[in-house]
Amino acid sequence: MGTVFYVQASNDYAALKAKRVSGPTDGAGLRASGERAQWLSRASFAAGAAGVVTTGLIYLLSGKDPGTPSQVRPTASVGNGGGMVGVAGTLP
Repeated sequence: MGTVFYVQASNDYAALKAKRVSGPTDGAGLRASGERAQWLSRASFAAGAAGVVTTGLIYLLSGKDPGTPSQVRPTASVGNGGGMVGVAGTLP
C-alpha cells in the first residue's frame, strides 16, 4: 500500500515540476495531495516494517521447551537428470 501512495506523491511532484496546473489554487491542492500521499506512504512502510520486526521477534522468542529435540528429517529424491538431498524440520 505504501508503494501506491509513493507513486501518487511522485506523480503529483512531476505535475508540479512540469507546471501542469491551471492556477495557484490547483497547484496548492496538488501540493497538499502530494504531501498527504507522501506521509501515508511513510506511515505504510513504517507499519509494514514494524509488522516484519514483530513477527520475527515473536517467532524467535516464542516459548519453546528447550528440552524437546527438534524434529528434523532428511529427504532424498532421484530424477532423470540427477538427484537431490535435503533436510526438513523446524528451527528451535
